[in-house]
Amino acid sequence: MPFEAHLDRRRVAQLVAISLAFVLGGVWLAGGFGPIGPIRGWSPNALHVVGWISIVFFGLGLAIVVPRLFQSGVEVRVDAEGVYGRRYSKLVIPWSAVERITTVDAGRIQYANLFVRDPDDYPPGGVAGWISRLGSRSSGCIAVSLQGTDGSLAEMSAAFDYFAPGKRDRPAAS
Repeated sequence: MPFEAHLDRRRVAQLVAISLAFVLGGVWLAGGFGPIGPIRGWSPNALHVVGWISIVFFGLGLAIVVPRLFQSGVEVRVDAEGVYGRRYSKLVIPWSAVERITTVDAGRIQYANLFVRDPDDYPPGGVAGWISRLGSRSSGCIAVSLQGTDGSLAEMSAAFDYFAPGKRDRPAAS
């Protein structure tokens, strides 16, 4: 039973709106709309720094998310060939390269970590791929996110269990 997740434009639009609000908040804190009055417990310099951090961080998020409003097609696919995650790379990661899989459900943020034998065989593509690879290069972990898609982690996990039995780590019973 193959799994496919497509972009959910409503969710992507929500991410764009949230990111834009934080960028505008950062511009306000950095003094882009004129001087701001004192905020209890914060020095003007600290507010300026927080504003610029918000502009850079959420501005990068906007640069990644806005193009998704105009994309179509499959974002994540799990089938007999392996795992395809468009945000990470244009390559399908074959099951023979996957050592183990962990899934993470943090409410609205759901993703799978694929631990591959040789991550250099699956180089990231695009900004999102390079960012996802920053913290995982040494571990051989490739993150496949469902954020902004119509897919569910339960369906993706079922596909992992079907096509790669025994490779998915099960959460510990509590």
